[in-house]
Amino acid sequence: MKLIEGLPRWSTPIWALQLTIFFSNLGFFMIVPLLGTHFTDNLGLTATVAGTMLGARILAQQSSMLFGGFLADRFGYREMMLLGSLIRALGFVLFGVLESVPGILLASFFSGAGGALIFPANQAAFVALTKPENRKELFDWRNIIGNAGMTLGPVAGVMLIGLSFQMVSFVAAAMFLILGLLAYLLVPKLQTESQAEQSLFKSVRTIIQNRTFLWLLFWMMGLNMLFQQLYMTVPYIAKAHGEASLVFWLFTLVSLQVIFLQLPVSRWLKNRNWTQLRIIAFGVLINGLGFAPLMFDVNLWTLLVVTTGIAFGQLIVNPTFQVFTTEIAEKALVASYFGFSGLSLAVGGSFGNTFGGFLLDAAAKTNLPWLPWLVLTAIGVVCALGILRTEARKSTVHAHSGSNVSNQTPAK
Repeated sequence: MKLIEGLPRWSTPIWALQLTIFFSNLGFFMIVPLLGTHFTDNLGLTATVAGTMLGARILAQQSSMLFGGFLADRFGYREMMLLGSLIRALGFVLFGVLESVPGILLASFFSGAGGALIFPANQAAFVALTKPENRKELFDWRNIIGNAGMTLGPVAGVMLIGLSFQMVSFVAAAMFLILGLLAYLLVPKLQTESQAEQSLFKSVRTIIQNRTFLWLLFWMMGLNMLFQQLYMTVPYIAKAHGEASLVFWLFTLVSLQVIFLQLPVSRWLKNRNWTQLRIIAFGVLINGLGFAPLMFDVNLWTLLVVTTGIAFGQLIVNPTFQVFTTEIAEKALVASYFGFSGLSLAVGGSFGNTFGGFLLDAAAKTNLPWLPWLVLTAIGVVCALGILRTEARKSTVHAHSGSNVSNQTPAK
């Protein structure tokens, strides 16, 4: 009874949307970390082909998120969440039953395209059902609940893989069916102000005219590059230095830090009275500086510093960026804005994998083991400064606009 009394007093639709994030991450991280091993060990694919298959899923999702956001703004949020959940569930089932390269590509396409429909619609519905005064706190909780699913997903996957990979794929698909039903049955039908009136081209043109948003996305590519090192360079050096058994725990540590520190850190930042862009810049800087100790040594403690930097970067940036996007977006294009932001994740995440591998190879060839960590630290610093520059440019433009208005003579 005390547990129930201690739960946040949210409306049923808000609870439904928060739970969809949990089931989304639970299902996703149940199967995706196992795909590479399944492709190489069970299906006999080369590492290159396996990497291409994984990249195809990312490309299918991130490159089509803008289109998914446009469809959500035009046809309805809960409808796109349901459709996206069904498509992603189909993709995960196909991963379990198809063994050919064309079949895996088809599964990758469906799982990625489904995600492209779910994410922008889910974010926009959440914005539509929340009030500005408590939106930041609800986004904080959203980050916590999502990371809980991210933590439990791999554990469930490891437990189910003992039965078969097919069982993992079926259960992961079931998580998305639950997500779709929660959204469709418990989230009300939401209409945007100009639903079905604006074309995709006009939506894109409106977004790219928002220079502040574009510049922020450009610098956020750096953050996405840094985050991707959690899956690229960090496991590589952990294994190279005999710490392979720590990789799973390092992943888990990132999620646990977000779960337990999200609200305290958010309260601390709120007391600083910083602007949203300054908070985002601070998070990017923390993420980048987390790589600095690796320039001097690679051991358990420096690896912990890296993962802590990544965790703090995510828990500082993610909720703030989401709130900033809702405030800077036109009300009728909120889902489209979130979809467009996926391009930053697509470019930064994809390039982050390739660039991380390039840095490791360059360090080995030049016998400069500190090189990757110097470059990654520099990326964090430069991107943080870039975001602060974006804020300064935004303030200058607003001040300019204000002076122009005040200097005009009223019409008589």
